[in-house]
Amino acid sequence: MNLLLVPYWADRDLDLIQWPPFLLASMIPIALDMAKDSNGKDRELKKRIENDSYMSCAVRECYASFRNIIKFLVRGSRERKVIDDIFEEVDKHIDNGDLVRDFKMSALPILYDHVVKLLKYLLTNKQEDRDQVVILFQDKHEVVTRDIMEERYLEGQEDEVDEQIQLFQPAGAIMFPTPESEAWKEKINRLYLLLTVKESAMDVPSNLEARRRISFFSNSLFMDMPSAPKVRNMLSFSSYLLPLLVFCKLQKVNLLMVGEYIELLVLNCYIYKLCMILKLRIYHRDN
Repeated sequence: MNLLLVPYWADRDLDLIQWPPFLLASMIPIALDMAKDSNGKDRELKKRIENDSYMSCAVRECYASFRNIIKFLVRGSRERKVIDDIFEEVDKHIDNGDLVRDFKMSALPILYDHVVKLLKYLLTNKQEDRDQVVILFQDKHEVVTRDIMEERYLEGQEDEVDEQIQLFQPAGAIMFPTPESEAWKEKINRLYLLLTVKESAMDVPSNLEARRRISFFSNSLFMDMPSAPKVRNMLSFSSYLLPLLVFCKLQKVNLLMVGEYIELLVLNCYIYKLCMILKLRIYHRDN
């Protein structure tokens, strides 16, 4: 069910359309393999990713969400400077279109494993796991600077090699455990799903008829849709179901026989509501 949910709290820091996870499922593992085997060909990799709009959305959202989470967790002044320098260098190479050429993408799977482990700790959010979180931050820093960037772009950090053993370790350097809120939990859980779910979008949901109807309504997002009627003019669920129940009672039809029909009718209403929410988000973003 989580794969069908649109975020309840819109993350304004991302400035992206957040599609339901089932549309983005398995995109990140595929993109990770493509980047690992890209052999320094930025233009070819970018073209392959942008050919699939959902893969492009997944990559952009995961990077932006990961960056926001890391910057929120890191509190120490020295650690924050190190993190800011790394993201600034990555963003500069993304803008210049030479990220894959200048960085060693073969080490990405190692970084990916560390990020997934960090998200698991953030989901449980236990004080006794703080030492493991610190180690993960240190490991990620080493993978990024030594394996991916190969220590060629971060000026000034070479002078801190002797101090890097203690990086992220002082009290207050990392906020963990984190203050819990529904929006924060949803953000962490969504990123975890995008990174780990390898199930094909064509297999969600498992019911073939539900899958066909969701595909139809998802495609309608890109069509000209009529404006939604005012709430006071909308019919409630009971208005749809009451005639059916009366008919079944008069005809002495077993209500269990129409259970599937009622379930699909409710699903249709849910999908229509989902589509209208996405349509409104697209409208507000463009205006």
